[in-house]
Amino acid sequence: MGQRDDHIDLRTRFDQLRCDPNRRITDLLELSAELGEELIERDPDAAVIVLRAAASEAAERPARTDAQATVRVLRDLTGALEQVIETRDRQLEQAHIDLRELNDRSQLDALTSLVNRDGLTSAMNQVAARHESCAVLAIDLDRFGRLNETLGHQAGDELLVEQARRLLRVARPRDTVARWGSDEFVVVMPGVADLDAATSIAKGVREALALPFHTTGGGEVVPSITVGVAASSGGVQDPESLLREADLALERAKALGKGRIELFGAELEETARQRFATERLIRSALDDHLFELYFQPVHSNAIGYPLAAEALLRLHHPDGRVLAPGAFLDVAEETGLTREIGDWVLDEACRIAAGWGVANRPFHLAVNVAAAQLDAGFPARVADALYRHGVSADILVIELTEHTLLEADDEQVNALVELRATGVRVALDDFGTSYSSLSHLRRFPIDVVKIDQSFVAGLRRSEQDSAIVRAVVGLSETFQFRVIAEGVETVEQLDEQRILGCHGAQGFLIGEPKPAAVFGELLTMLPIVTGMAASN
Repeated sequence: MGQRDDHIDLRTRFDQLRCDPNRRITDLLELSAELGEELIERDPDAAVIVLRAAASEAAERPARTDAQATVRVLRDLTGALEQVIETRDRQLEQAHIDLRELNDRSQLDALTSLVNRDGLTSAMNQVAARHESCAVLAIDLDRFGRLNETLGHQAGDELLVEQARRLLRVARPRDTVARWGSDEFVVVMPGVADLDAATSIAKGVREALALPFHTTGGGEVVPSITVGVAASSGGVQDPESLLREADLALERAKALGKGRIELFGAELEETARQRFATERLIRSALDDHLFELYFQPVHSNAIGYPLAAEALLRLHHPDGRVLAPGAFLDVAEETGLTREIGDWVLDEACRIAAGWGVANRPFHLAVNVAAAQLDAGFPARVADALYRHGVSADILVIELTEHTLLEADDEQVNALVELRATGVRVALDDFGTSYSSLSHLRRFPIDVVKIDQSFVAGLRRSEQDSAIVRAVVGLSETFQFRVIAEGVETVEQLDEQRILGCHGAQGFLIGEPKPAAVFGELLTMLPIVTGMAASN
């Protein structure tokens, strides 16, 4: 407070002296110096005002000015002021540089140094602001997961870095090359107005990326490249839509066999319209209570009837249809709604389980979890849902697809370990669909392995399928996990999976998915089992 009072007193004296007709200019200058020195560090702009006022007074009344005093005071004050302003300017310049570098780093992919999703969005917005025509290539490295499986993640990273370099070499200086996903890239080409020109460029890109590559570990990779192409000749109106169109073309190309180029045309445009309608539907589904959980029983081979169930999401369409996840989950992933929907499923499943009174019987409830949910905060969200609904952790089973587990990073694996420590079980779903080996069962904290229905369908008809099921069952004793056969639809399949040693079965032969109320009635009719049979 004292410094502020001194400052006010100096300003008052300065203003009074300026108004005094009998003042000595040297007194004014000396007071200006005192006030200026006090202001220089705290308020350089105010010091400039004081200096200018004093200089103006000296210029207006030169006859009454002590030349030496004037020069000394003005020189000292000006020098000090210039030094402070110069320092401040340097600090501001460095702050701007730091801010730009921080912004640039936040828009770069850490592995490849290409632009990331945020940087890509920024580049697309700039094209849209210029109302410029543009084409987009969405590029996928086919079977990249298998490469990671066979040669290791280091080889996979080396390939991604090399493909990024190749893309930069074939791209034009004004193009933007971005890493879009784990094994996907995007090239934004401003000024390319039509699909023919974009397709010609896409062919060159595909040829460059398909060249053989040798890893540092001595492995050789011959990449297979799939490309989706979209273009906007009349200027980019909606950057997200253009990116989505290229991605739709890419998905179509992969569905048709991979290793090809597919264009976004009229047929895909209709698909895009349908997807947009689906996006609007799922965005409103939570608020409008359009989601519902159905439950499919999981049969226990030890006792002959269900001791578990899987919660399956359904979406009620306004036209009366009930949609399974295959009709909308891809769109939910694209729009970033997977986590919100998945967390709702978890909470709703716990609420329903509490209403069934499952605490009084041996029962497990499986809930599917997407990769977007599986972050460091997921165990806390699970614990919160269990606590609020009064459900024991050992009732809950978290199901993840084989693909999700293969792509899991350390944070996600740690989240699973933390969950298991609380009593929640972890199930590997659709086992055998993502090129994983049995050795992966050692890496992950797994309690249940669900064999994909594609293998179960061949039981008693394919010795290979039977051998796979037999091998997984054999490992279950070593790694202490239970084996469930999925997609059981015939009595022969049910009998064969039991003979091979599976612990349980799931499929339409056992029971179709039912609403919560119907499944709850089924539970009330089942006897309560205890002891060893209950654990199987």
